[in-house]
Amino acid sequence: MNYMKNDLKIFIQSNSQQFTAAKVAEYSFKKQGFEDIEIIKLHENELLKKNFEKKFKRNGKIISFNPNDLQSFTLLRFFPPEICNKRYCLIIDPDIFAVKNFDFILENQNSKKKLFCTKINNKLRSEVMLIDCKNFNLWRYKKIIENLFSLKIDYSEIINLEFIDKNEIGVINENFNSHDLITEDTILLHTTNRITQPWKVGLDIDFAYHSTKFNLIKNHIRKFLGLEYQKNLLEKRYQKHPNDKVEKFVKKLFEDAIKLKIITDTEINNSLEKKFISKDFLNSLSLK
Repeated sequence: MNYMKNDLKIFIQSNSQQFTAAKVAEYSFKKQGFEDIEIIKLHENELLKKNFEKKFKRNGKIISFNPNDLQSFTLLRFFPPEICNKRYCLIIDPDIFAVKNFDFILENQNSKKKLFCTKINNKLRSEVMLIDCKNFNLWRYKKIIENLFSLKIDYSEIINLEFIDKNEIGVINENFNSHDLITEDTILLHTTNRITQPWKVGLDIDFAYHSTKFNLIKNHIRKFLGLEYQKNLLEKRYQKHPNDKVEKFVKKLFEDAIKLKIITDTEINNSLEKKFISKDFLNSLSLK
């Protein structure tokens, strides 16, 4: 099953914290020839707005839906099939950038499937999803949200696509969801490790770690004893990205987006003031 660009609409989820990154992501796709792109915003989704600060289950633990968390946009992943006016929609997170052009995302796939995603470390991933919107019937967005906030379903079951029959899901190449790595085969780069997202370097973290108290305590003890520990789990500030190629690629996208006024001066100043982008990152760009 192959399709051309005019059969596809791209949806980029966003919230206040990641809206600037989403605009850069949009620019990266436009550079590759895609035009039908829409950024969907958390605070414009009436169904989710009604549930801000309400309780839901995540990995069995009851927590509140915090709209100010860095990743509060994730439930938007399941909204586009209801608003897409094209045969296919590609749904991505705001920290995913197009590295190279692609005319076809599916090759030698079962055309009867309605949902396609990557499978990494034997786990299905929902941050990049291609959906065949014709007669789509795998979920109803309102029902997903109602079930989540009535505690009938765990967030992890939704985000890991466990509520869908696995036989309904097709797998696309991992190069459409390359985690913090650019190779000659990378098509979409996903800066998935939140702590090293380049545009946040040096800022205090603005997301919650969803780890057990036992795991946190264990890592604090291991650090105290000088043993190997999960460093990112204990960091309080965003760190430099460990891959220079990724950092340079993202910087170039931001530089071009700023020079072309895709990101306005007002948006930059707002992002700096609210600490959505770090001054260190902005100062490192070549904007002359």
